[in-house]
Amino acid sequence: MLFELLLASAVVCLAYNIYKYMVRKTLDLQGPRSLPIIGNIHSFIQDGGPVWQVQIWAKEYGDAFKISILGEEIVILSDYDSIYEALVERSNDFAGRPYENSYAINKWFSHGIFTQDFTQGFRAYKKLGLRGLKQHGDGISRIVNISKENISNTVKEFKEENGQPFQPHDKLQNLLCRIIICVLLGENTPYKEDDGEFARKWLEDLEENLRGPFFYLIEMFPWTRYFGNPVYSTLNEMIKSRNKTFTEWIERFKHYKQESGERTLIKELLAAKEDGKMTDDGIFGIMTDTFIAGIFTTRTTTSGFLLAMMNFPDIQSKLHEEIDCVIGKEQLPELSDREKMPYMEATILETLRYMSMVPTILHKTTCDTHIAGCDLPKNTQVWMNLYGMHHDKRYFKHNPDSFDPTRFLDSDGHLVPHEERKAVLAFGAGRRVCMGEVLAKTRVFLLLTQLLQNFYFEQADPENPVLFDMRKFIAGPDTLIAPKFKIVAKPR
Repeated sequence: MLFELLLASAVVCLAYNIYKYMVRKTLDLQGPRSLPIIGNIHSFIQDGGPVWQVQIWAKEYGDAFKISILGEEIVILSDYDSIYEALVERSNDFAGRPYENSYAINKWFSHGIFTQDFTQGFRAYKKLGLRGLKQHGDGISRIVNISKENISNTVKEFKEENGQPFQPHDKLQNLLCRIIICVLLGENTPYKEDDGEFARKWLEDLEENLRGPFFYLIEMFPWTRYFGNPVYSTLNEMIKSRNKTFTEWIERFKHYKQESGERTLIKELLAAKEDGKMTDDGIFGIMTDTFIAGIFTTRTTTSGFLLAMMNFPDIQSKLHEEIDCVIGKEQLPELSDREKMPYMEATILETLRYMSMVPTILHKTTCDTHIAGCDLPKNTQVWMNLYGMHHDKRYFKHNPDSFDPTRFLDSDGHLVPHEERKAVLAFGAGRRVCMGEVLAKTRVFLLLTQLLQNFYFEQADPENPVLFDMRKFIAGPDTLIAPKFKIVAKPR
């Protein structure tokens, strides 16, 4: 019976993809030769995965080319002009998400903002999210106060290592989890140690399962869930754990009443639910997006920044000099210090550019449109190759594959004008720009400045240094994550 079921499922799947292959429209773009039915999937297992394979193709086929996956043609853009046109100038045309046929997204992650197609529901959810995060005016002051208090606690934890090698990953993740829970639930809602353990395990399980072969298998052949695909059972348990924890957070929020004027994300979502504009699934989905993005972006950026400091001590020394001159060693950094610290701003920009932690963002056309001289029908997938753009010598001269903050400084040491650094799109742009960009940039500046104010970072094992090498980063479907490493934090 098992063999017959597998055979029947395979035949149905094959027949469907043959149909897609036969009826597909051919886009007028060059691209790599594809195999019948499976297209270019086989190439993604070569040269380190999709991220690096896309870079190889871009060098061979240019700024705009096409690939094929299971009978569907996909456009990949790698140049700034085309990406900016798609994301900003004609944002509505390219604001869709290509997840309607994704089994995993529809099963486990379909109720958030990130995965939703460009619908009225998406616009309503994003408006609620932005209101809840409130990243302007007194909202920014609140984020700064929350961040400063929690960062100071993490500095103490670093000092307790007494200059001995340690792994900073969990300390940083706990810090960011505390901050994001304050943003979600408000300062009056207490943080519990179980919250940090949940965040650590849940995010590690998510990263591990979304980059493994079983995830790709269940995406292409959902019927494998009936035959022991471990991703299916793991993600089911993860969603149960998430729902249980988020329900407890909401009840905790209700128990510890917030000040009437304080705006939190949960408060906005619960009010929308009372008005009939939000469901429980929607609340959990938006909380998940905020939770993942709120921890992932800052943790990944911070890890990469620390790796850079370990590998480029001259850059670290210049940052120490700037911090000592502008802030000193006793006063805590303020957000207003950013405009007086061009070298720190340039180094953070260079970290975001060089790492390209989200190297490829996936969009879909919402109407018949065109890009790069090619007509695209509605519902065409368009991938923005941000890593390729961020490492293009046309926009980033002086060897874009090197780590060099001075590329963002003029001859007087000032930050170059915005138009000369606009090609750094680490948070996307346009309709689907990252909802928490302001929150992330605020925390990154305050965290990195305070860490460098207090420590000089060195390799844990100088004989076997951990290099700032993107090819050694962990490549997921659409992420580049620094592997865990040990570091020495010497008090200054």
